[in-house]
Amino acid sequence: MKMADDQPIIEISWNNGKLQLYKKFIRLDRTTWGAFLRWPDSNWRKDIFFKNIVAISINNIGILEGSINFSLVWGNIVKKKGFFSNSYTEEQKDENTITFFWKKNWTKALQIKKYIEDHMTIEAQNQNEADEIEKLRNLMKKWIITEKEFKSKKKKILG
Repeated sequence: MKMADDQPIIEISWNNGKLQLYKKFIRLDRTTWGAFLRWPDSNWRKDIFFKNIVAISINNIGILEGSINFSLVWGNIVKKKGFFSNSYTEEQKDENTITFFWKKNWTKALQIKKYIEDHMTIEAQNQNEADEIEKLRNLMKKWIITEKEFKSKKKKILG
């Protein structure tokens, strides 16, 4: 299925915000009334590119409620302000956590997790290939291997 770059592939929304999955990033949207109750000083949207995500966790946090959390390279920010913030767990206060309701959103959360992890793996593999080619290029520049050897090894790396 081909999607336009400006259209979300999957979307989850509930009381503390909205999560939209795009081809190369996720968008966390805290412009809902529920988000305002947790974080009165917030009215924001944040885009997180897959390369900045180190882990994704999905949890049951109640009988009918679940959450999806994104751990980032630079760490997560926990907000403690809010009208009802004392009744939430630390994970629920984390600005990189979206809580959701109903089974259909649990399935969507699992799909989002798999999509991002698959793309994180592909990006890591592409980066490794680029690093290997750069090393070969440096060897060629230092006259350790010939241009012909460089092209042959590059072709093997790229398949």
